[in-house]
Amino acid sequence: MNKIALVINTISKNKDIWDMFFTHIKKHTPSSFFTKKYIFVDKTDDILPDDYEVIHYDTDKKYRDQFLTGISKVQEEYCIYISEDYILYDDIIEDSIKEYMGVLKNDPHLSFVRFIKG
Repeated sequence: MNKIALVINTISKNKDIWDMFFTHIKKHTPSSFFTKKYIFVDKTDDILPDDYEVIHYDTDKKYRDQFLTGISKVQEEYCIYISEDYILYDDIIEDSIKEYMGVLKNDPHLSFVRFIKG
């Protein structure tokens, strides 16, 4: 098992892109890659995918505290954290992610890796 959670942070005012966002996640991510998937959101008036655990946060709190509300419930050893405006346009490269998991595991000075491509 990969012990990797997918953590998505969003807000209901951005719900107009949820369908495209979640469709692309499903299309470009192997179904068994993530141990569990989470959505941090203020409210869910609309339907979100069934295979995600929805964690509500309070919009009256600062972003930091909103995030801590959700991340404290994530039990997996590693997580990939994205917002709904990060649309996948190609398949994730599983081997690269697993390689960086090894880097994190073997170097106690590192706590995260940021994937950026410009």
